[in-house]
Amino acid sequence: RQPRLDGRIVGGHRINITDAPHQISLQTSDHICGGSLISKEWIITAAHCTFGKQANQLRVRLGTSECSRNGQLLNIKKIVQHEKFNYSNINNDFSLLQLQEPIEFDETKQAVKLPTQDQEFKDGDACYVSGWGSTQNPLESRDWLRQVKVPLVNQEDCNKKYSRYGGVTDSMICAGYMQGGKDACQGDSGGPMVNGDGVLVGVVS
Repeated sequence: RQPRLDGRIVGGHRINITDAPHQISLQTSDHICGGSLISKEWIITAAHCTFGKQANQLRVRLGTSECSRNGQLLNIKKIVQHEKFNYSNINNDFSLLQLQEPIEFDETKQAVKLPTQDQEFKDGDACYVSGWGSTQNPLESRDWLRQVKVPLVNQEDCNKKYSRYGGVTDSMICAGYMQGGKDACQGDSGGPMVNGDGVLVGVVS
């Protein structure tokens, strides 16, 4: 069974890269996924974005609000995919990418804050997902970075909602609106979900 991977920001708004300087665009010949800088040479993204690909097939564009131009376009040295990634249910959907050369940080390029080991996130906490996923509005360009605000959803409620797809695992976190529609988010695969303090809460699957 192939998972349904859906890259959209629904009901979001345009932002500048300086609002999310950790955001990167993972590309082959075109944008395929989002990701987040976690240091000057490492990026976190979703494993389903790198599955079956070699490092030399991928590039990273960073430091720009537009996924098709400006900023820097860099080569990847190494892909480190989570060893327990499961493509059938998208469990442990994490990959690390090592850049060919470390970058210099500036206002358009910064590492995202990582959570502490004992940091807890509560149901209903407001989070922000950003990316270049298609917007479901044919009049809006997907070239410009967008963001949407979504609340964290109770894990048990989410598990029930997704029970026919096999439920959710402990490595997953749910956010969005149960009724969908306005402001709902299918996100931008591999991209960041941060809380109000800018701490990375999850990676979009």
